[in-house]
Amino acid sequence: MSISIFRDKNPHKLMKHLHKLGAEVDEKYKGVYYVNRIVNIPTQIVVIDELEDETFSALKIMSKNADEAIIRKFINDSTAINNKADQMNVDAILQVSVSANYELYEKIRRESTMCEALRELMKDDIEQSKEQGIEQGIEQGIRIFIEDKLEDGIAEDIILSKLQKLYKLTEEKAKQYYDQCLKNAVIN
Repeated sequence: MSISIFRDKNPHKLMKHLHKLGAEVDEKYKGVYYVNRIVNIPTQIVVIDELEDETFSALKIMSKNADEAIIRKFINDSTAINNKADQMNVDAILQVSVSANYELYEKIRRESTMCEALRELMKDDIEQSKEQGIEQGIEQGIRIFIEDKLEDGIAEDIILSKLQKLYKLTEEKAKQYYDQCLKNAVIN
């Protein structure tokens, strides 16, 4: 277990206070300060502005006012990741980065090459959203079909039979849609 404190800028007051308390603060890497002699738990302070771009690009793009070149490089490098767990980590990093730098991502998104890279990174999410949209569209079409047939006074068995033929539904699934539609009609 360790404690990590992330800051955009160097927390000079905190560093002075730690020194007053007897802490030893060592800069192990540019922008990464280890705090010793004050707590038994390994503690570090990471100053994002001071980090070297290549090594800590994932951290740098999550801060507000991230550098556009670093974001672009991160996106391009991330498209080569094939491991599902690593892709999920990239997705989480991008979600934080996009919320912190929305306007910059909008600018990047408008460019065709970057847009393709972003699509490649988000392809699983896009595919899932597309499938959900198709399912919702079909369900809405089924509900409208049932409501229209009910308004026309068509019998339940005929509606169910047409649902099975038109939408290639099982008898049980057609009945579920029919019952749900009746339930919603009673509520409204």
